[in-house]
Amino acid sequence: MTLSSSAAVANFLPSGGTGTIITQDYHDPTNFGNVLAGQLVALTLSVGFDEADPSFGEAEISLGDMLIGSGQFSSYSVNEVLTIANQVFGGCESSYTASDMINVLSKINENYVDGSSDNGFLECPENEVIGGSCLILRTWTIIIACQDTSYCVQTIMGSYSALDIPESEISGISAYPSPTNGMIKVDAAELARDGDIIYVMSLEGELLRELRYNGGEDGLWLDLGTLSSGIYLIQWNGSKLQSSTRVVKY
Repeated sequence: MTLSSSAAVANFLPSGGTGTIITQDYHDPTNFGNVLAGQLVALTLSVGFDEADPSFGEAEISLGDMLIGSGQFSSYSVNEVLTIANQVFGGCESSYTASDMINVLSKINENYVDGSSDNGFLECPENEVIGGSCLILRTWTIIIACQDTSYCVQTIMGSYSALDIPESEISGISAYPSPTNGMIKVDAAELARDGDIIYVMSLEGELLRELRYNGGEDGLWLDLGTLSSGIYLIQWNGSKLQSSTRVVKY
C-alpha cells in the first residue's frame, strides 16, 4: 500500500473497522476501513518524523529505538515491531496475527498521549552488563534496490580491561536479515578464524545451539526456522573476535 503525499495521508486517516491483511496493491486509498492499516500508518509517521526532525520530541532516544516493556513483544524495539507489522499486513508468512499487531501497535501509538503522559508500555534501551561484559546496542536501517526496508539491531560486546582500545579497532558481528523466518548470515568481517565457536542463545541466556566455524567465507549461515518467534542472541567467540548481536525470528 502506497500513500504518495501528505494529502493522501490526510484522506486515509483515521482508518477504523476490521483489521485484515491485504492481498493486492493499493495506491492512495480512501475509506479503507482497516484498523491495522490505520495503526501501521500512524506509527510509521511518528517514527519517521522523530527520525528526521531532531525537535520532534524532547527525548534524546528516537522512538524507533524504544523497547517494548511487557507482553508478547517484550524487549522488541519499536522499529522491529514496525517491520513485523508491515510483513503481517502484506501477507508474508508469520506466526503473528493481524490481531497481535493491532494490539501492540495501538499500545505504542497511545503510549504518549498528546506528548503529556506516559502509559509505561515503552522503555528506554540501556547498556546491559552480562558476565562482566558491556553490551552496546545500536540500530540502523537498510533499504535495498526493491525498496524493501529492514531495521537491524546489533549488540557489540566487549570485556572490561584496564587498557584503552582505540575506537577504530573495535569491531563486531552482524546478522541479517532481521527479522527472519529462517536463514540468517552471520558476518564476522575479516576476524573469523578456523575453530571459532558460534552460540545461539535466548535472551535469558539459555544455550540453544553451538556451531564451529570451519573457514571459508567471512561468516556462516544459520537456520533459525525451527525456533519459536522471538529475539535471540548470536554470540561469536574466537581468537580475534568476541561479539554478540540480536536477531528477530518471526
